Amino acid sequence: MLSDLLPAEVSFVSADQSQGGCGDNFQTVTCNLGNVDGLQTATVIIAVTVDVGAPSGQITNTAHVTGDQSDPAPANANDTVVTTVAGAPPVPGLTPVGLAAMAGLAALMLLALQRRNKSRPAVQATRR
Repeated sequence: MLSDLLPAEVSFVSADQSQGGCGDNFQTVTCNLGNVDGLQTATVIIAVTVDVGAPSGQITNTAHVTGDQSDPAPANANDTVVTTVAGAPPVPGLTPVGLAAMAGLAALMLLALQRRNKSRPAVQATRR
């Protein structure tokens, strides 16, 4: 049995396992891997997304494996992954500078349209 309490800064997306089945319940991923005998291995890949607003820095995640049999090497029953999270890129917003730039662009577009319309006669006469 694999158990992984996910860090608070992430949300579970999926789990892909080489055998058995996995599910998540309130930030805890559990996988029933069935029998893993002798030199056999079982692989679990847990995909998560970092939550919006998570601070920059390192996120540490540790998964634990337990079984019904005695474990001759209990030190390898845990796997820890440390991931560095960079700050989210700035979201384009309506800052005062952005608003001023948008207003200036809108004024230029309006002025160009007014000049274009003034240079054309309202009614065009054609000769036959």
